[in-house]
Amino acid sequence: MTGDLLIRDTTSQVTFEVTATLVDETTIDGSASATVLRSDYGIGIPNAPGVADVGDEVLIQLDFVATA
Repeated sequence: MTGDLLIRDTTSQVTFEVTATLVDETTIDGSASATVLRSDYGIGIPNAPGVADVGDEVLIQLDFVATA
């Protein structure tokens, strides 16, 4: 699913990989994930002692339930 993702006053088009299951006549549950870049949203990589291997890519994972 492709749509606009707003983070910190910056909007970019992002495509989420979605899996959904029809639970009953009124309920769908599922999950979605996408990888975005911190730099696309003006989010810097923390410069703190003990923080290692923090990259520009961030995985966003969502679990959802939709009801009518």
